[in-house]
Amino acid sequence: MGIIDRIILLFTKNKQTNQSSMLEEPQREQSRDHNAGQRGQVIRKEELGSIETQGIKLKASIEVRRFTEEETRQNAEEDRCYFDPAFWKVAKGIQANKSSLNALLSELLVAYTSGDPRRETQVVIQHLPEGTWRWPAYEDYVLKRDGDTVKRETEKIKSGDLSELLNCLTIAELRGLHKQHSGEKRKSPGRKKSDIVSSLMGAIDQTSAVTLAETLRSRLIREIDEPCEADYREMCSVFARKVTMVAYGIRHRNQMLELADMYPVWRFIADDREGMPEQCRKLNGKTFRHDDPFGETHYPPCEWPECACRVELKMR
Repeated sequence: MGIIDRIILLFTKNKQTNQSSMLEEPQREQSRDHNAGQRGQVIRKEELGSIETQGIKLKASIEVRRFTEEETRQNAEEDRCYFDPAFWKVAKGIQANKSSLNALLSELLVAYTSGDPRRETQVVIQHLPEGTWRWPAYEDYVLKRDGDTVKRETEKIKSGDLSELLNCLTIAELRGLHKQHSGEKRKSPGRKKSDIVSSLMGAIDQTSAVTLAETLRSRLIREIDEPCEADYREMCSVFARKVTMVAYGIRHRNQMLELADMYPVWRFIADDREGMPEQCRKLNGKTFRHDDPFGETHYPPCEWPECACRVELKMR
């Protein structure tokens, strides 16, 4: 989590105690430990110095704890208040069996609480086997993402010369071409692709070079123009990560609401990355009050699978 979470934890704790207090790193383990008493074993503690705000100096430190499986499941119940709505918000956009989703919810919550992304992905794979569910928004995202890549690669191949086309081949394929155009007895030079390409370019006459270039160009375009399919494991990983991001968003908004009396105005910050929806781009920099209905309907992340937009306090 970012600096806003640190400030929120500092202000919230100060508001409750009206005195300086230690700030715990707002990661999953630490923020959970703040609510879970003395659960877990401390494995690392680091002093970060101090932060001064509104005339009050607050000490900051990181304390990382390791939890047993039983403790992790106990902690998971404390995360349920914001994880459950996050899960169903994302699940609303997929096509899957309702009973499978219900079974997935509890186990994904525990995996989320453990802080292990690999465990989260494995849980999704276990409860939503390949071929049993669809995620239209993700499929559209992959088609556009890979489609743009195909378009760029196609243009590159169309405009590329023979040397550039040859560099798209494997070394085994280059050795075969070298043998074909240089004769059976001539050995290919070295093991480097660049050496084989250079030798091959020198061995091919002009007419053969034109024919070979057109043959390679047609083949390479045909290969990259095949329909794009979403990778199943990647889709499971993105789904788990999406639920995590939405859960963070819900928790973060609740924390910011606790500071609404001091910071009533918020600012929308778009994460400018390739494929970002136009709706996010247009909202970048927009300010709104904490009680504006806009915050209920547009608080990030949005439905786009890779959305990483955020909202920050508008400092006076």
